[in-house]
Amino acid sequence: DNGNVWITGITNTYLVSDKKTSFKTVLAVMGDDNKMVNDTMDNKYAEHNIYNENLGYTTIRAAFTVNHKFNALSTMRAGVIFSDEFYNLQSSGFDFAKEDTVTVFNNKGNTYVAQAFTEWKYRLTDKITMNLGIQYLHLFLNNDNSLEPRAGLSWQLNNKNSFSLGAGLVSRIEPLSVYLTNTNIHENYNP
Repeated sequence: DNGNVWITGITNTYLVSDKKTSFKTVLAVMGDDNKMVNDTMDNKYAEHNIYNENLGYTTIRAAFTVNHKFNALSTMRAGVIFSDEFYNLQSSGFDFAKEDTVTVFNNKGNTYVAQAFTEWKYRLTDKITMNLGIQYLHLFLNNDNSLEPRAGLSWQLNNKNSFSLGAGLVSRIEPLSVYLTNTNIHENYNP
């Protein structure tokens, strides 16, 4: 079993002359490769390769964020993130009933992910800060959407300690291999 992860990118931040608004742009390329091989022996001590998996992902991501400070109490941030997700996924396993290796998945391609968000930070008092936000996410692979509201409250107890409370709807995109896996249960299968 082995794997590697890599990332590279560039960031640019521009502060507008009013010094209350800034723009941030991020371009990044990242990837990871994971390979796994499992072997076993049957009851006759014959060696079998029972599982092979090779999962390769490469992502090209662009993000743009605007940050604006209205006054000492109120700040708003909004942005968009667009990702091109490339995948090269192979998985096969030994089916002992058929005594043959079967393909679990073998997919190569790409899909897109689009995200937009906005959040507002407001200082209610010198020690209490409120955060409100919403994020939209769209996965093009299956045309799935999510709208995720969030809220948080932070109380600064002293210079070293604070107490925070947050709530919201949060979703995540599973690894693309989860969406692309095809399973066939043969007719003799009896759970």
